[in-house]
Amino acid sequence: MTVIRPIPPYVWPEPRAFITDCRYKECPPFGDLVRNAQSLFGTVCAIDSDGVKLLEEWLEHDPSRCARLIAVVYPTCGTTQAALDSLVWLVDKLSINQQERRAASFQAVLFDETSESWPWSDHQNNRIADRLESTVQRLDVHVCALPHLSDRTMNTLCLISRDAGNVHVVAGSGENFGLCSRRECDLNFVCRADAAAVEAFKRQFDWLWGRTSRITAEGAASIPELVVPPGSDEAAERWRRYEESCKPTDPSDGVFVRVDRDSGGVELVDEAGTEIKSPTEELGLEKMCQTAERVARLYERGRLVTIDKQTRVPPLDAPVDPRLFGDDPGLSRGAVSRRVSMRVSILDDKMLKEINKHRTGVQTMLTRFTFALADGMRWIPCKAQALLEQELERISKNGTELIASYLKGGVEEFIKRKREALAHDINMMYQELRGSGQAPSHVIDRVTASIGDRLKRAQSGDLLPRLSYSLISFDRTENSRASPWGQACSMLSEIAAFPRRLKSDAFFLRGIMIDEEELLQSMNVAGDAILQRLEDRRIKERCKMELAFLDQAKAAAIDGKARCEIIWRLIDGEPVEALQDTLADLVKSPT
Repeated sequence: MTVIRPIPPYVWPEPRAFITDCRYKECPPFGDLVRNAQSLFGTVCAIDSDGVKLLEEWLEHDPSRCARLIAVVYPTCGTTQAALDSLVWLVDKLSINQQERRAASFQAVLFDETSESWPWSDHQNNRIADRLESTVQRLDVHVCALPHLSDRTMNTLCLISRDAGNVHVVAGSGENFGLCSRRECDLNFVCRADAAAVEAFKRQFDWLWGRTSRITAEGAASIPELVVPPGSDEAAERWRRYEESCKPTDPSDGVFVRVDRDSGGVELVDEAGTEIKSPTEELGLEKMCQTAERVARLYERGRLVTIDKQTRVPPLDAPVDPRLFGDDPGLSRGAVSRRVSMRVSILDDKMLKEINKHRTGVQTMLTRFTFALADGMRWIPCKAQALLEQELERISKNGTELIASYLKGGVEEFIKRKREALAHDINMMYQELRGSGQAPSHVIDRVTASIGDRLKRAQSGDLLPRLSYSLISFDRTENSRASPWGQACSMLSEIAAFPRRLKSDAFFLRGIMIDEEELLQSMNVAGDAILQRLEDRRIKERCKMELAFLDQAKAAAIDGKARCEIIWRLIDGEPVEALQDTLADLVKSPT
């Protein structure tokens, strides 16, 4: 039995689901996304008792998970009054306990009336009031009743993940959360949504929410249980014959479908088993190879991360214009040029170095929690984003405390104490460059003011710059001037190298206060086979050997796609010896 475990983006039910010995891990197949979501909202059409039970399981799995749903019903749909009654019960169950609310309200009134006897009653009343006001109803449901038997709507769910605020959308024809999607013509999509798509979905949902009533409103759960009236036997037989006529007959069409049980790939072949062009390929949409598909799905599990330079705290040593000292900042003579730069600091070298180590800590952390796509471009797994921000918060706090310990009495007082020594050093440099004299007072004032501004900014603000995240996707455009494989190779190489460096380099995690196992799991976006062998006594030697192979593959004169394929095979657990033979063959015949 082949178990299908789809990874977003995907559609379901996919062709493999109709093969006898293939089945989904669970139905509907997006349960893992729900269990990783902190909240969800959307519309569910024709919900029945099984759908209510599924919703209860999703919400009880995590006591903090909340949901807002619109139950869409139409005449003769599968929703019964019993199902809606169960939904009403679930809404009430997952809201604040009513007895607890009544008891808390009574207690607050009692304390208010006996305030003279209970001097702490005001505090108690405020605490209870805050508790009642802060309680969020975990499940709220509205009902939208469509007027006609032929009316239908699409099931839509928006799943807001705990992983860095990622949002996935589930949408399709399958009613009742997709529990009824078993026909070949059913089509449901699961994909990550960008901010613009989520906002459009949110607007539509909020609009419909405002035009429908709560399920607890009078009569909202009292759905008439109607059935479709039976037709004549003759009409049923005529439809059956028409249905049969729409099914292909193999001998006449000469087209057969072949489905790969492992990858889910679909091929159309003729009677001789020769592959023929599919209708989508005839339209110019070429089939994506398995390597490209795996890389595309990999991109979906993270984001591009960059440093917001506008929020940087500048260095605490200030630049000084050499012209203030009578020197020329730039001098050229033919092919020879000279550039002069000067910096001034009232912090001693040890102090400045220690603070700068914290101030520039974001660059160090990015090399541990992200993977390089290209020069200046790094990609972070969604699961690792919270860990990175946790570490940056710690570094920033430590750096701020360090600065505060140095600047006892405040910035103004610190500069006042250091001004005399600073003026002496400036004058020494002035005499060195000019030969004699003293630096004008306005030069010293300008330097101290610049340093003071920098110290104040470092002391009052966040010592580290903020990060910016962006969604990226794999674009398979490939021609004489463009290729998607350069970035893919860079990222895939680092993904493969990360656990191997961590297990073979004792200093790899220096300065990081994150549990090693937690970090490994967060950075494991490719299902690396080596993580299943970490207890092996020779794991360190194996990691070093595989790192050497990665360097060898990176330097080999082969195309990017082939390099990605061989790195994937290493990640999947193929022995290095076999991969070295493959690499040697590719180098000999790169085509």
